Amino acid sequence: MLRKPSTVSSFPKIPEERFAEFHAAFKGGDSWWQVCADCGGECEKHKVGSLMPGEKEFIARSLGLSAASLEDRYLDRVVTPLGNVDVLKLKPGCPFLDADCRCSIRSVKVVLCDAYPIAFEVEGDAVRFFLDPECPISRNRDATRYYEKVAIPALRKLNAAVGWYRAVALYDSLDIDYERLDAGRGDLLTYQSFSLEQLRAAAVETPNPKSQ
Repeated sequence: MLRKPSTVSSFPKIPEERFAEFHAAFKGGDSWWQVCADCGGECEKHKVGSLMPGEKEFIARSLGLSAASLEDRYLDRVVTPLGNVDVLKLKPGCPFLDADCRCSIRSVKVVLCDAYPIAFEVEGDAVRFFLDPECPISRNRDATRYYEKVAIPALRKLNAAVGWYRAVALYDSLDIDYERLDAGRGDLLTYQSFSLEQLRAAAVETPNPKSQ
């Protein structure tokens, strides 16, 4: 696995001030934290947390770290045919999640993690945002209204490239067996590259409800 310099980017970087504006506008996670605690953070166990282009630099600066230090301690990279995407370290458990299911970098939490249960799909050249019905928060009417009214517009204002969303969509639906993926990792404190094929090989097969 090769390490690529942190200055290389596959997609146009979002200006750091837009990330600051997102976090100033959207404060959803704190209000419904108990739902996450009761759930046990199921979405953290098998999913991949993707960073938007430029988000790595924004988080690193906010935490007083270099981009390279943030990469080695907390991130990996997924290499797709459409471009490379920085992701939270591909290992069991989020590197920023504490024992109480609280994010330790709440003020600069990774955008797609912060906005969840808002999910997305790419339709042509447009990105459609919607509430993931699998998340218990989506069953809370007040939460639904807030996420639709605040989170979705805040996501749109970030204006991430459609190509980036397409790349993330190639693996975003996969449930990853991180122990299987981790078997050949080597040094955990290194920013490493994983191919789309590696993620698919480590995916957990989920039963089809229609076949039961």
